[in-house]
Amino acid sequence: MGEGTEQKRPVMVWFISGYYFLTTAWALLNIGLIFSGAVKLPEASRALFEQVTALEWFLTAAGSIAGVAGSVSLFRMRKAAFPLFLAFFLLGVALVVLPWFTKDGYSVALPVLVGTAIAKIILLWVCVYIKDLVTEGVLK
Repeated sequence: MGEGTEQKRPVMVWFISGYYFLTTAWALLNIGLIFSGAVKLPEASRALFEQVTALEWFLTAAGSIAGVAGSVSLFRMRKAAFPLFLAFFLLGVALVVLPWFTKDGYSVALPVLVGTAIAKIILLWVCVYIKDLVTEGVLK
């Protein structure tokens, strides 16, 4: 490539940045609508929602912000995407592990645990992929 020309955005960058931006922004929107009272939760869901601690809300917000910022950075082909996605991953893992140490018991259905594990493994792969893009000089 000659100087001054833009490098083509890899297909996986389009997919990863789009997927994580949309899903994380949608989750933040839903949480905002619930907190504002615009969306009423069923009684069982409201009971679970009210059990979430301030630390868990902080980790959720920080992780979501890192996810959205990482998605935008990746789309813009910036190497800042790597630490942002790594933070997104680590904060998500902390949210999964934290209740084991802070709550009496931790009962989650096996399908939920399996789904969460798969999602975290995929996100870890995304972090490795982004790190490779940084190492190869694709992200600036």
